[in-house]
Amino acid sequence: MDDVTVNREGFEQALYSLLPTGLAGVDAARGRARLRTLVTLRWLAVAGQTAAVVFVQFILGFDLPLGLCLTVIAASAWLNVFLSFAMREQVLLKGWEATLQLAFDTVQLAMLITLTGGLANPFLLFLLAPVTVAATSLRPRFSVIISLAQRPDIHPAATV
Repeated sequence: MDDVTVNREGFEQALYSLLPTGLAGVDAARGRARLRTLVTLRWLAVAGQTAAVVFVQFILGFDLPLGLCLTVIAASAWLNVFLSFAMREQVLLKGWEATLQLAFDTVQLAMLITLTGGLANPFLLFLLAPVTVAATSLRPRFSVIISLAQRPDIHPAATV
């Protein structure tokens, strides 16, 4: 039985070593998202959105407002650049900070979908991504805020 206790203590110490400096314990990390994770996911979204818009415009031959689409995508890239310089360390975001970033991602994606076909756009399902990230990494009240931001009667960009 002592071996189990020693192994558990070693496991807990390993978990504590992964936490950013100043965090009291593993429980303090619950309900919080890492800035690096959100920035990485946003870079992936920027690359995917850019590739999709360019592919649809030039390969499939659809007439998209390319300048506006690339401007909306660039807003996400600029947010990432700003956050990378403003917060260089590995940071666990407070709930409201992560909520604001995910709300930005939701609005940005809704604007891009609006510009590229609205509700008929097959990429409309990607609006579930910010809600999924919020549900898996934030406390329930912040997840509800992100999900409410996608309601068409609250968010006019999603209705066009």
